[in-house]
Amino acid sequence: MSNPDGSTGVSLHLVVDQQIAAVDADPDLNPVWTDFDKLKAKSKYFAASRGPFFHYMVIANHYDGDYSSGISRGIPAHDLVMTLGDAGDSTALQLAGTIMHELGHNIGLRHGGTDHANYKPNYLSIMNYEYQFYGFTIGGVANVLDYSRVRVASFNEATINEVAAFAPVAPPKEADLARISGLRFNEAQVIGNASTNIDFNGDGDVSTASYSRDFNRNGVVDVFPASQNDWTALLYDGGGQIGDPSLGFLQNLNREELFLVVPDEMEPCLTVDPSRAQ
Repeated sequence: MSNPDGSTGVSLHLVVDQQIAAVDADPDLNPVWTDFDKLKAKSKYFAASRGPFFHYMVIANHYDGDYSSGISRGIPAHDLVMTLGDAGDSTALQLAGTIMHELGHNIGLRHGGTDHANYKPNYLSIMNYEYQFYGFTIGGVANVLDYSRVRVASFNEATINEVAAFAPVAPPKEADLARISGLRFNEAQVIGNASTNIDFNGDGDVSTASYSRDFNRNGVVDVFPASQNDWTALLYDGGGQIGDPSLGFLQNLNREELFLVVPDEMEPCLTVDPSRAQ
């Protein structure tokens, strides 16, 4: 995004406050937003004056008796939860990826970018469950956590061509896709880059013959529409307003609906194997 000073981009500032005191700790955050609000309402954990500007995140073991990795309070939103505490073997990359994934919901992204169709092979974003714990290899650098920066053309599960791989939607070019590797399909990383020679089925070879595969595990052959460039679609106003009324500034961005997905309809995000729970 462009800024008033002519620069581009967004700076993310993480402010880590104190650990929740034992007297205030909740063993399960159940129901999640009721117990979340009890913590957020305590000024020692979150000053009310920060409300219009900050996203508030609670890092916990689990919520609602489930093994979900986290949840956002709607899309877009100001509140988020990351719950990998029970998975004691979680890596720093998995923790960071999950925080970024839930923050992505907070700033307007769904699991399929514009929809909740998860595991879209042509959606190269950390919002796709395939990449939440792993990221990508970008320009030879592994484990890069990022939202989608390219639009990838529509993709038909019935006519997969490993040599041709994906096609860009302008303005990105083939060279932009070629920088992206470390791709994952059906929970396995494969060889090749997004521009050419992707081993979509993970058999160790690049096939010249077309075939079909069920990437999103729904039992039918799908045609996925062109994916979005996430960075051009972010919404920074949470529940519809930004600014501080006490300073005489409050801006409503006048969306027809404050939420793309209302809090009550948010599904738990990626579920971790209960066997990893401590």
